[in-house]
Amino acid sequence: MVLAEGESLPAYSRYFRMPTNIREIEAALCIPGRGFVLNAEGHPGKILRKDLTTLAQVWSVLSYSNLASTSHTSDLTLDKARLIFGLVSQLDMNVGALISGQITSMAQSNSFRLGFPALIIALCRSRGVASHSLVFERLSPVINLAYIRKNCWNPADLIITIRGARRVRAMPAEAPSTSAAPPSTPSSADFQCLEAMLQSIHQGQIVLLQSLQLVAPPNSISSIEQFNEWVAWPGTQPPLHRKDEGLTAQVPQ
Repeated sequence: MVLAEGESLPAYSRYFRMPTNIREIEAALCIPGRGFVLNAEGHPGKILRKDLTTLAQVWSVLSYSNLASTSHTSDLTLDKARLIFGLVSQLDMNVGALISGQITSMAQSNSFRLGFPALIIALCRSRGVASHSLVFERLSPVINLAYIRKNCWNPADLIITIRGARRVRAMPAEAPSTSAAPPSTPSSADFQCLEAMLQSIHQGQIVLLQSLQLVAPPNSISSIEQFNEWVAWPGTQPPLHRKDEGLTAQVPQ
């Protein structure tokens, strides 16, 4: 970073040049009792997303598309954790220099990813570079309270409480009842409702059969008369059989 005369480093840039205080990061970003997962060498490697506080998860989601583009969202590496610590701690930072460093790092790597496409197109247009692209992507869904409640809220985080988000509580086991409830007797209204449903199903079957007859080869499916003969409504049905076959189905009486 090149500083103008009289300009000083932002607080985040000064913090990034200092030795990393692991315990300080864990206290700011993690729920109580959680922290970095150690790598094979025994050094702090990453913080799992489920161990982050609600506020740290919100800033993480925001940073994935706006500050440090990445598709890996299940945990925070040490560098990403330092960035989220700076955001949570409200350290002043040069966002333009941060994004510029991210774009440069991606361009110089062997990765096929390209971060900040909308920003790059806007910068090119501001310099007179012609662009025929009309497609611009945006965050979907929007990071609002509903999104935070669904994707970022950590029930183990006792500092932030979101109205409407409820913790899952174990229901107490109910004692078995000593007296069995008497069986309910279906009323005439129940029978009428059941009959109406059955009639609706029967009518739907006829409609489907009529639709199939329009697209099926001739004489490949049963006619409406044959269907009504085999599936009479109301009343009982005769045995279902064909001329070239024996008895195939019998409806119990």
